[in-house]
Amino acid sequence: MAALTALRSKVQPHVAGCPLPMIDDAILQAVVEFCNRSRAYRFTPAQITVVASTADYTVSDLPANTAIAWLLSAELDEVPISTPDAGSIPVLWETEEGSPSAVVVVSDTEVGLRRVPDEAGTLDMRLALRPSQSATTYPDEFHTLYQDQIAAGALAKLYAQPRKEWSTPDLVNDCRNQFEKAIYTAEHRADRGSAAAPARTSLSLIGGH
Repeated sequence: MAALTALRSKVQPHVAGCPLPMIDDAILQAVVEFCNRSRAYRFTPAQITVVASTADYTVSDLPANTAIAWLLSAELDEVPISTPDAGSIPVLWETEEGSPSAVVVVSDTEVGLRRVPDEAGTLDMRLALRPSQSATTYPDEFHTLYQDQIAAGALAKLYAQPRKEWSTPDLVNDCRNQFEKAIYTAEHRADRGSAAAPARTSLSLIGGH
């Protein structure tokens, strides 16, 4: 895993006067957004043993300081099961017992079967993760391929702050576009199974920052 502080050198020189804690928070929020939107931080947890009359389960083997961002796929007793957003399923399924029709993200570390299972079984899943708010690292692969673009995402957040010494609204869109392109590239690459790594491009700023 790469340290988030490794991105400081790509952000701090461009935001003179910005306090270091604010820089570090912008970096963290950029990495969280990158992972959340690209769905590229993928993880297969250990199989979960399903117990009758128990709907929710903690994913106990998540990497440290990570959270579940998305449920990409799931199988109940080796049969694919739907993975919709929690808000899109009938509320009744949260308490109704029967054969589960879906599995949803319940919290940063929990998933839930909907309906409540009426018999034992097994649950296998593929997840997309994001760093938690206490994270200090992120995947080495993302640092190698996208460090400049993630730094651009952090800069966009800082440049957009009004009436600050480092406010630079003219650069927000340019930095944001670099960040958005990296999110799209990472998502596409992850969906292809990390086939061919795209070449890493350098952070490009306009206006002498």
